Amino acid sequence: MAIPFTFFAEPNAMGAFIVKSPLMLRTWLTAGMLPLFIIFGYYLFTREEMPAEELLLSRSGLAASASGFLLWLAVLAVLEVSGVAVAYPYNVAGGYVVVLIRGVIFWKAWSRGA
Repeated sequence: MAIPFTFFAEPNAMGAFIVKSPLMLRTWLTAGMLPLFIIFGYYLFTREEMPAEELLLSRSGLAASASGFLLWLAVLAVLEVSGVAVAYPYNVAGGYVVVLIRGVIFWKAWSRGA
């Protein structure tokens, strides 16, 4: 968090720094980790009794969730730097849609290999 704080900090007239915390990134860091932790917890607790095909699809869901999270985080970082503001519902819904699309792509691609 030190890098965004120093990147977005501006000194005021008295020399103190005013920190503008990027709200879109912070919101997505909070809301976007939810599906990642849910899928990881499911994978962590049920991997011993899963058949090989279901284990492969569970890993694809974990990979899709992680890659979708990072992809939407990068998109939000670019939008934040360029000065475009996205409202909270669209921010979270857009991220979940990206994770869902990545999930469908990964599940279709990885289910062929099973």
